[in-house]
Amino acid sequence: MAFDHMLQDPYEGGVGYLLSALEEATGETSELMVYWPSGEELERMSAWVEKLTARADTDVVVRDAVLEQTYRCLCGEIGAEEAVNAMMQKINLYLSE
Repeated sequence: MAFDHMLQDPYEGGVGYLLSALEEATGETSELMVYWPSGEELERMSAWVEKLTARADTDVVVRDAVLEQTYRCLCGEIGAEEAVNAMMQKINLYLSE
């Protein structure tokens, strides 16, 4: 399955890497240390994927609603619960139109 290929650690050995961003307007930097998932985490994720029965929808409006609120949450503007509520509100409004 194509998903199995995606589970191969491109960084070999569980070495983390640092992502950083610079906000040019304010000079503020943000850093995020990223690690490849453990074997146990990959097995759990693989089990979830095996249970899927429908393809992912590539609706741009839904994707953008999720990405926007995820960004706000990761930047500390809002909490996770508030982000999920905002996503669901935007998606539900879109689907009702």
